[in-house]
Amino acid sequence: MEDFSAEIELGKVKLKQPVRYAISDFNSFPGTDPEHYLEGLFNSSADIIQWRERELGYRRYLESVRAGVRLSKESSCLFIVNSDVELALEEGTDGVHLRSDQDLAAALDPLGGEKGGFIIGKSAHSVEAAVAAEAEGADYVTLSPVYEPYSKEAGHDLLGLTALRNAAQVLSIPVFALGGLDLSRMEVVIAAGAAGIAGITWVADEIISSSALN
Repeated sequence: MEDFSAEIELGKVKLKQPVRYAISDFNSFPGTDPEHYLEGLFNSSADIIQWRERELGYRRYLESVRAGVRLSKESSCLFIVNSDVELALEEGTDGVHLRSDQDLAAALDPLGGEKGGFIIGKSAHSVEAAVAAEAEGADYVTLSPVYEPYSKEAGHDLLGLTALRNAAQVLSIPVFALGGLDLSRMEVVIAAGAAGIAGITWVADEIISSSALN
C-alpha cells in the first residue's frame, strides 16, 4: 500500500496527498443552477476545484466565480478559474489554470513577477511541455491524457504511466495525472509519482452518488 502521508504546497496552502483535483462540467447537471452545482463541488472530497464555465455568458460566469470565491473561503478547498488571470486577480480566486497554448510569461505580467501566493497551473500533454511549464514559472501541471478520457475522446496521444513517472522524476512542482482516472486508479498514479488525480468524471460520479444536487 502506497504511503499517502506526504504533503504538497500550493500558494499558501499545504495539501495532503493524494490530492483530488476536480474539473467542472456544468453541462453534466442539466436542470440545476451554477451556484447549486458549485455547492455540490465544494461538498465533494475535492481539494482543488478548477472552474471552466465561460459558456454561461459573462454575467452568469462572473456571478459563479464570485460564488466560488465565497464558498472557497468557507472551506479548505482551493478555487481556480480557467485562463483569465486578470479576472482571477480581481475576484480573489486562489489562482488560474492556463491552457497548454497560453503564454505563462504573459500571465505573470499583471502580477509584476511576484505571485505572492497566487497559484498558476498549466496543462501539459508531454513530459517536455511539463518541464517547459515549470521553467516558465508554473506552480503545478496537469499531465494528460494518462489513460483514455472518460468524458471525451483523447485530443492528444495517450501518455501512460511511463510518461507520468518520468515527469514526476524530473519536475519539482506537483504533477496531477489527468485522463481516464477515477479513485480506483489513485494508488497506481501516486506510486508513479503524481501528486494526485485530476478529472471531470470522478467528481461528477461522487456528486451524483451523494445526491448532493437533489
